[in-house]
Amino acid sequence: MYTNDPARPAAQQGKLRIPSEHPWNSEPKDLKYLVDTFLTPNDVFFVRNHNAVPDIKESDYVLEIEGNVEAGLQEKNFTLADLKKLPKHTVISALQCAGNRQEDYVTEDR
Repeated sequence: MYTNDPARPAAQQGKLRIPSEHPWNSEPKDLKYLVDTFLTPNDVFFVRNHNAVPDIKESDYVLEIEGNVEAGLQEKNFTLADLKKLPKHTVISALQCAGNRQEDYVTEDR
């Protein structure tokens, strides 16, 4: 079930502490990686999974947006191809809980 998990280049570079590989959970081995640049790179960001990364065919993916009759909004469905046509935007945000207290739950006997 984990054979199609994504590649983890930062793990191969020794930049991650990996509490579990199946399912994949990781975090920066050295917290300096979080402040080396203004934006945290995705490959060293905290990753918390409870199961394998879903293996979904692009042609099967549909994002369903529920409508709201009272607000006059109709239901919308988007395929992955539809979403890829939309303009891209960058949003800078902070995550209140990004899994950065995993260390409190990792013990040597785990």
